[in-house]
Amino acid sequence: MGGPGSGRRKAAETIAAQMGQDMAQVSTGTTPAIELRAVKQPTGSELKVQGRDEEKFYNAQKSKYLKENKFDAITDLADLDALLMHELLDFRYSTQLASGKNYEGLFLNYAAEEQLRQNKLAEAKVIGEIKRNLALNRASRDASQGSTADYIADLLRRAKEFGINRDNQIVTAIVLANELKSIVETFDRSNDVEKRVVGIETVDDIVQWVREQFIPRFDAVDLAFRENQKLWKGTL
Repeated sequence: MGGPGSGRRKAAETIAAQMGQDMAQVSTGTTPAIELRAVKQPTGSELKVQGRDEEKFYNAQKSKYLKENKFDAITDLADLDALLMHELLDFRYSTQLASGKNYEGLFLNYAAEEQLRQNKLAEAKVIGEIKRNLALNRASRDASQGSTADYIADLLRRAKEFGINRDNQIVTAIVLANELKSIVETFDRSNDVEKRVVGIETVDDIVQWVREQFIPRFDAVDLAFRENQKLWKGTL
């Protein structure tokens, strides 16, 4: 059994041995090569990243920002380019700090780890500033949403608009139903001459009116209702 501190000495010896192997890899050129991969930035320009993990991280972050936010100005997209690049750098530093190795598979010494910690602190400041400029932080979201009273008032207003739109659909359906009722009743009580005068001579003429008038007019109102409902729900 070893004395006090023997476990630490063995751990240090293991790390030293590993570092010796790493240095041997460097001298023989057998360290794993870093594969550069191309990603497309929000502005459309190309950016090279290091390896598959960085590629997946970058594309996932880009997709999330573009899906959850609306960027109208090219300057906003340029800022998003910068944000994603700095978040990628933060991801790179975090990955290496967590594993204790760089992308070549070599152990990080204390100085290298400390530099990565400093890099992460610097990136956090830059990322925070860009997010504030793009209104992507929590404070900006809360400010844009307003107070609870404002939210409830807006909710009631949109609920009223929703109800009005639904009422318009019902009115259209009733008008069309009354027109159809009138056509059928006129057809039933008219003789052949009267039917020719009104232009409804056979049952097929009634079916044609349903196809050419009733269905398209109702579908138009129904489509408008569904589109309005989708937008209304999307703003909650």
